[in-house]
Amino acid sequence: MNCSKFCFRLAAILSLGLPLGGSAQAPSLVFEVPADARTAGLGGRLTADFTGDLHAAAFNPAFLDCDDLGRLALDYVNYFGTTTIGSATAVIDANGRRTTAVGTRFSTFGQLDEYDASGQATGGRFSAGDVIVQLSSAWSFEAGKGHWVTAGVAGWAGTRTLDRDVAALLGLDIAGRGVLSDQLFSWGVAITGLGQAWALGGSQPTGRMPLNLQLGLAKSFANAPFALHLEASQLQQWDLAPEGTYDDIVDPLTGALSPPMAFPFGDALMRHITMGTALRLGESLEVLVGYDYRRRQELRAGDRPGTNGLALGVNFNVKQFQVRLARNTYHFAGASTHLSVSLDLAS
Repeated sequence: MNCSKFCFRLAAILSLGLPLGGSAQAPSLVFEVPADARTAGLGGRLTADFTGDLHAAAFNPAFLDCDDLGRLALDYVNYFGTTTIGSATAVIDANGRRTTAVGTRFSTFGQLDEYDASGQATGGRFSAGDVIVQLSSAWSFEAGKGHWVTAGVAGWAGTRTLDRDVAALLGLDIAGRGVLSDQLFSWGVAITGLGQAWALGGSQPTGRMPLNLQLGLAKSFANAPFALHLEASQLQQWDLAPEGTYDDIVDPLTGALSPPMAFPFGDALMRHITMGTALRLGESLEVLVGYDYRRRQELRAGDRPGTNGLALGVNFNVKQFQVRLARNTYHFAGASTHLSVSLDLAS
């Protein structure tokens, strides 16, 4: 692999704010950044909610709902520069309490200029990205008096490419979601990235895909038009902070040691957490606010974090289209824009 391709791969990994795995595959935008604008507006994670959601089902099969039969959901993210992320999902069968959908997710870095090890342009160009297709099914059942549970599984297969270097991807996502009969409380759990990559050519590595264990809670109120969302991700690994974050600070003059922060346990805990609020302003208008503590810490520049870790979104209807817009910050290059649109193909 020449210098430009190695540097590109390293930059793509670091832009996610995730560690370089040893035996595992490098993180992928397809698995780490949900394209759905509502999910982005709530902070970037969503496992618990009160209704099905075809957009969220692209990333979590427990959101499939038989009421979405015949609907198509499209999601697009202008990540930064020529880098884009997207997904498309459609329900193809709904039989009683079982719902089946097909879909695709992709990320592409566009056409990139090639340079040699000395930094001179070779005149060549190459492309890179991931694409997967998936088949998802979900089953809904009553687990107790008024407690409805949806269990979903998605099988996916695809490729990861870096110029002529190719790897095959194969795996599963498993999820569950529950809603109490009063529609005031919801829980969710998901395990994504249960898969493997195999090198088919070039320097692509073989290894397991990045795993993500997630839990979520959502609470709405009978006499208030908003709901609160609390999500925890990457629970399979406790310490998500960059190396050295919790090391003692050495005074350069005296050599004395001092702790790097007052509450390291609280910091480590909060790096798993995203929080969001959904405010409903009528039948077809919803405003979203989200917060990601980990992203805010890792993207801060000195003592000025700016808007890092904050997300805003809005959902509304335009005739037969349901439209979602969100802004979320994933990297140093600025905020990314999410656009989601769904429509009923049968109408």
